[in-house]
Amino acid sequence: MPALRSLRSAYPDAEITLIGLPWAQEFAARFGRLVDEFLPFPGFPGFPEETPRSKDIVSFLLTCQHEP
Repeated sequence: MPALRSLRSAYPDAEITLIGLPWAQEFAARFGRLVDEFLPFPGFPGFPEETPRSKDIVSFLLTCQHEP
């Protein structure tokens, strides 16, 4: 929270996208004044918190590359 508040305060016109595990979507919705968009992280080999969804990794990376 402090980091998001600081970003919003320092860059009030910035579009802030939170990339996180699917459960964090509720967090992003709750704090919509700090987060403009939520992008669910599909997991990745070596990250133990989420079983990687291999079919979603490529599209996730392509989405990240094409964000302005």
